[in-house]
Formats: sequence, structure tokens, C-alpha cells
Amino acid sequence: MGNKITVRRGGSVWEAEFPGPVPVREALGRMGVHMDHPCGGRGTCGKCAAEMTGGVSAPSAAELRAGRRLTCQAVALGDCEVVLPPPA
Repeated sequence: MGNKITVRRGGSVWEAEFPGPVPVREALGRMGVHMDHPCGGRGTCGKCAAEMTGGVSAPSAAELRAGRRLTCQAVALGDCEVVLPPPA
């Protein structure tokens, strides 16, 4: 049994299980959910901000500076939910 990640965007919902900790950015990619990461995952642009609840890593230094959770920085450690903003 793995960690269940639920992703919501507007009226769409995706769910997947992963065998252990996985970066949220990587999980989104594996689930086929597109999210822009123009800074290449360095946590400097804030374009991948999302709401996250459940088993997610503590905020990184980049997230603390941004004042929000970033999919390029967060790691899913257990069952969690990620709510993405509507697509642009």
C-alpha cells in the first residue's frame, strides 16, 4: 500500500498511489497533470503555488520566503491533497 495523492483543479480530480515519499512536482507529472515550473523547480518564481493538506513535508526555505506552498518544493510523505489554481 502506498501514499495516496489527490489532486483537485476546478471540477477535475486525479488520484494516484506512490510507494513512498515523492516530490509533488514529480507526482503531478506522473499523473499527467500539467503545472508550469518556469524557474526549473528552484522555488523562485512562485508559478506553481498550490494549497496542500495532509502528509506533506514542512515548508522549505523557498516556500517560507514565498509565503505559500510550491509544488516544486513540497514532498508528499503520506496521504495528501493538492488543490491547484484553475488553468490560465
